[in-house]
Amino acid sequence: MKKSNLIGIAGLILIIVSIGVFTVKTSGYKDVDYLLNINESREVTVEGKVVDIHVDFDNNLVVFTLEGQSGARVIAYYKLDKFQSEYGGLPSHSTVDSKMVVSGLFIPVKSSIYIGEIQIRNILTGCHKAYEAPQVKKT
Repeated sequence: MKKSNLIGIAGLILIIVSIGVFTVKTSGYKDVDYLLNINESREVTVEGKVVDIHVDFDNNLVVFTLEGQSGARVIAYYKLDKFQSEYGGLPSHSTVDSKMVVSGLFIPVKSSIYIGEIQIRNILTGCHKAYEAPQVKKT
């Protein structure tokens, strides 16, 4: 194969890879504001700013208030025991980032404060295992 053909093929591969990387980086999750246009219950995956975290021990729930870019807010519920088994403790600002992505059942609610609620099935990003102890170095 000629050197010019190899350079052309390499250039084409580089362009295709660049387009793929750009697409992945710019295609994010839908913002909480997306839920403003939904009038019936359905499965969703959205990203929002965490503005409040509350633990409801009586009902075994972690309650997140997530906010969209325009200020729309949704209440998102997650089972407390599931959160603790996945992340090692109670939710706090050390285990929950300022933004999180959740998937679950969205139920629209007509309220002056919240646009609805999400029964979270999965937390995709925004929480980490902050309670794991660091490994002890053996000397």
